Amino acid sequence: MTTRVKRGARPGALRTLAGALAGTFLAGALCAATAGVGAADEVILQSGRVLRGEILASEAEGAPLRVRVQRGQTEAVVEIPLAEVRYLRRLTDDAERLLRAVDEALIEGKAAEAAQLLTDYLAANPADARAYRELGFALLLANKPQPAAEALQEACRRDASDLEARLSLASAEERLGRRDAAIESYRLAGEIAPTHARIWLRLADLLLGRWAERSAPEEAPSAPEPAPEPAP
Repeated sequence: MTTRVKRGARPGALRTLAGALAGTFLAGALCAATAGVGAADEVILQSGRVLRGEILASEAEGAPLRVRVQRGQTEAVVEIPLAEVRYLRRLTDDAERLLRAVDEALIEGKAAEAAQLLTDYLAANPADARAYRELGFALLLANKPQPAAEALQEACRRDASDLEARLSLASAEERLGRRDAAIESYRLAGEIAPTHARIWLRLADLLLGRWAERSAPEEAPSAPEPAPEPAP
């Protein structure tokens, strides 16, 4: 995958989301989707990453998928080999506007503002699993792990194959000191993305910590203090 930053744009980090959703996307459907220009799209890669942007017209049959991504003043065109693409997902206009506003707020360090935008959106769109995922992410950045965990649990309930929601939930559970719950979240994330090394490394670390804690010998009861000797 290659990235070309638009000339004159200010360089900056592009936000990519970890995620892997079940399903496949036939090559014919992929070519049809890339024949035009999509104003609001998500590209789900075989690796589990999700790239959000504008799908551009393909230059030739079998050419890499070209996605224009913009965050703040930065604009880039990312080229992705078709073999790396799992499938595409279109966003509604409302969802696109929301996610753009949320991204801008997070870039500016306004996590609480981003969370409020998502809360207001969910009041009118309570079935949007991605909005719950983004709300949990924003609440984690706002250092509110308990409401973040609740939002992420709802995201996972509505879309059990959302890898980013699972990983964010595991992080929230760790911050709340709920190790067993975090272990279960990492285990489920590993089922979604079995080749994701970070998941297994963190899961192994938590399991070793739990084993060490449970196998540590109990402290022997301290000997009673001797009774004071009687006065002569």
